[in-house]
Amino acid sequence: MKKLCALVLTLILISAFSVYASAETENVAIGASYTVNGIYTDGDGKTYYPDENGDSLTNNVFAQSASYSDTEFVGLNVTSEFTGGNGGVSTVELDLGKVFPITEAVASCSNLNSAGISLPGDVYVTVSADGESWSEPIYGEFEVDQPVDGEVIKSIVQINAEVRYITFNFVHNTNWIFIDELQAFAGDIDDTEKTEGSEDGGEQSVQTPQTSKPATDNSDTAQPDTDWIYLTGAAVSIAALIAAIIYRTKKK
Repeated sequence: MKKLCALVLTLILISAFSVYASAETENVAIGASYTVNGIYTDGDGKTYYPDENGDSLTNNVFAQSASYSDTEFVGLNVTSEFTGGNGGVSTVELDLGKVFPITEAVASCSNLNSAGISLPGDVYVTVSADGESWSEPIYGEFEVDQPVDGEVIKSIVQINAEVRYITFNFVHNTNWIFIDELQAFAGDIDDTEKTEGSEDGGEQSVQTPQTSKPATDNSDTAQPDTDWIYLTGAAVSIAALIAAIIYRTKKK
C-alpha cells in the first residue's frame, strides 16, 4: 500500500509540474535589436530624450518612475520628421533574431500628463516571420481600466503567431510618448487561433487605428490568462489516474 501511495504521489507531482511548465512564457526580446522612428531632433541638430546606449528598450531594465529624467525612457515626439509624416504615429521595429512562437507583445509607457507626457492613444503591432509578409494591425489593451497619472503603464498585445519581427506603433494623443521597455513573450500558441494575416503576404498597414478598450486585468506580469485551463486539465487527469488505481487495487 505504501508503494502504491508513493507511486500515486510521484505521478501527481510529475503531472502538475509538466502542466505548469507548459503554461510558462519567456521574454525573448531581451537584448534584441531594434530601430526607433520618432525621436525628435531640432533645427540645430540637438536630439531630445534619445536612446543613449541603443539598448534601453530591450535591456530588461525598467524605469524607476514615470519621470522623463529617467534615462531608461526613450522619448517619441509627434513633431519629429518621421512621426509628422506618418499620421502622428511613432514606431519601433523590433528584430528577435529568429522565429519564436509569440503569445504577447508588451510596451511599457510613462503616464505623466503633468509633464506633457501621455499614454499612447493606442498601441498596435504588425508582425512577420520573414520581414516580407506582414499581419494586419493587432491592437493592444492597457493593463488597467483607469491609468493613474505618474505611473508607468503596460500595453499588452495578444499575438499567438510564429514571429521574428514586431513593429510597435504608438499613436500620439499629445506631443510626447515615453517608452522604457518592449517585451515579446514566447510560449505555447494555439495553431487554430493564429493571428490572422500573419502569413498572408499582405503589406504592413500604417493606418491610424481606432482606440481600443482598456483591459480589465490589473496583473503586473505579462502572462497569458490561461493558467486556469491548464490547472483544470491537470486536476481532471490526476483525478482520473487516482480513480483508475483505486479501481484496480480493489479488483485485486
